[in-house]
Amino acid sequence: MNLYVSEFLKKLKDEAPAELDVIIGQSKFDFKSVSLTSVQGSLLRYKANYNNNEIVLEVRHVHNHSTFNRLEIHSPGKSAQITCFHFGTTGLMYGQEIVEINQIVKFSGQAGSESNTSKKEAVCEVFEREGLLVQEDRKAPKWHIGTFNNQEKEWLYGQNSIGFLRNFLKVALIMAHFRGDRGIILNFGNESEEINSPDQYLDQVDVESLYPEKDNLKVIDPVIFSKYRDLCEEIGAEGEVFVYFYEKERLEAAGRLDLASKIKHVSKENCAAGYDILSYSEDGRYKYIECKATKGASTLFEISSNEWEKAKHLREQYYIYRINYALDSPRVTIIKDPYKLFESNEASIIPTAYKFKLTN
Repeated sequence: MNLYVSEFLKKLKDEAPAELDVIIGQSKFDFKSVSLTSVQGSLLRYKANYNNNEIVLEVRHVHNHSTFNRLEIHSPGKSAQITCFHFGTTGLMYGQEIVEINQIVKFSGQAGSESNTSKKEAVCEVFEREGLLVQEDRKAPKWHIGTFNNQEKEWLYGQNSIGFLRNFLKVALIMAHFRGDRGIILNFGNESEEINSPDQYLDQVDVESLYPEKDNLKVIDPVIFSKYRDLCEEIGAEGEVFVYFYEKERLEAAGRLDLASKIKHVSKENCAAGYDILSYSEDGRYKYIECKATKGASTLFEISSNEWEKAKHLREQYYIYRINYALDSPRVTIIKDPYKLFESNEASIIPTAYKFKLTN
């Protein structure tokens, strides 16, 4: 076996989790590692119950000769793989230092057909929504699931083997859904219509000083409250602008002028997206950034249910940028995959509001 491939597979197997959650749209799969089959090349096998059906996906290493060397995902009872990528095409098996693990989006056996074209467009739309699509100018779209340093044997841009496997399984599930021959039907759902309150940006404004007291009760003067709301919006807007240019400078410094020019200030057009800035990692994958700005030094901030669902769904591609001193000398703290911090008890969330609903 090729030495580089062998070391990559060993790392993947050693670091593979016993349990792995995969979320696509409104569909959630709680995969658990199960025993391997006797099929040659079987590397990892995961099982999940979904819509009262058992879903099994198996990662296999297939290599028939020196140039045919790839990693595939299979399902039981089907000889053909669901999806794969070639170690040779990525450059990993030839010792290339920085390896982009990707594959052109295609449907085998249907190339050129009208149905293939429409399915490919639909698949690309889902891949883009999931942050897995990369497309250079005038080149075929590809799904992209990770960037690997082949010399140091480490993942780049904050990724790890768990994130890589989650992305690989996600690609397989999406492809299986659109092929329609594996019994996997995903529920992509609709984007939340929740509108984020501008109050979320100013959790640490000295609101107490704005409210005069009357008979030991707080009285909110409408004029003062209007000024407070205006200040909320100003600080939030300043924080978003700071992050927008922060990301542009970061990508330009990394030599990715092509990506820097594509950064979008999403919240200007859609305040219900669940994030404010759409940026990129240096490998071309999406970064969904929610900005939390304050005029002071506080580390506390509010997060809406819509934003939290996005964080849970997008995982390592979702970031919170906490901007302190937004109106003076902005300082940013970057929180990657906040849901992971919650899962590992490194962060907590506290309910500050409730929805009241009559049962009758």
